[in-house]
Amino acid sequence: MKKSYNAMSFAALSLTSADEKKYRDWAVDNTSDAQSLINGFCSQGYKVSITWVVESNAFCVSVIGTEDCIANKRAILTSWSDDILEALSIAVYKHVVMCDSGDWPTQDNTQRWG
Repeated sequence: MKKSYNAMSFAALSLTSADEKKYRDWAVDNTSDAQSLINGFCSQGYKVSITWVVESNAFCVSVIGTEDCIANKRAILTSWSDDILEALSIAVYKHVVMCDSGDWPTQDNTQRWG
């Protein structure tokens, strides 16, 4: 695992405008309800945190790999939206579709300050 600030690594996963149609098509059949989406992560050993960020006027969903995870131990994947269900489903999309439920590409945060 890469050395990083506070021994955590952030997933380097962003959706581009070109990815939006693929995500929206996927979401039609794969976004049921918040409880199911959260249960999917928790059953794999992930911690899920949801925060309303006033400055961004959006929900930030953070999925954190715990020591119980097979992949992504001590890694953080985030997604953002002004709709809580969409923020959760974007996190699932990143994990399941973009990473095939495996390792998240991470960025080295050792040079970060503050």
